[in-house]
Amino acid sequence: MNPGEDVEEAIRQLARIGFDDVRGVITDLGGWESELVSFRTVTVREFAQAVREGAQVADTRAPDEWESGTIPGSVTRYVPDLAASVTDGLDRDRPVWVACGGGHRATIAASYLESDGFEPVVLVNGGVTDVLGTLSKDRTT
Repeated sequence: MNPGEDVEEAIRQLARIGFDDVRGVITDLGGWESELVSFRTVTVREFAQAVREGAQVADTRAPDEWESGTIPGSVTRYVPDLAASVTDGLDRDRPVWVACGGGHRATIAASYLESDGFEPVVLVNGGVTDVLGTLSKDRTT
């Protein structure tokens, strides 16, 4: 594995989700392991079930993606905007179920939420459209 290739790919992925001013890269996290956090991750089906049960949801996709539909009752926050303001419309006393288009932005958003005192639950290997499809399919069966 070539570390330079990983850096270029990371910068490309960050640019795709709105972080286009990368000023540096840390390639050695030695000694930082105790500072890293992990989040509870869930599948699309688990996420959909939580939505049915009234979970607090943050949709972290880009504003133009919200036009295609959002999870009922979700709070919409584009990931780069979370760096400036996390709390509007979210309750710190309840877990925040975080979704995006495919999992990458939700993980970044979870970091912001966790650092601001929230308990994030992250949808991985799926996105808002998958949850909406599961909710819709469950209503018709």
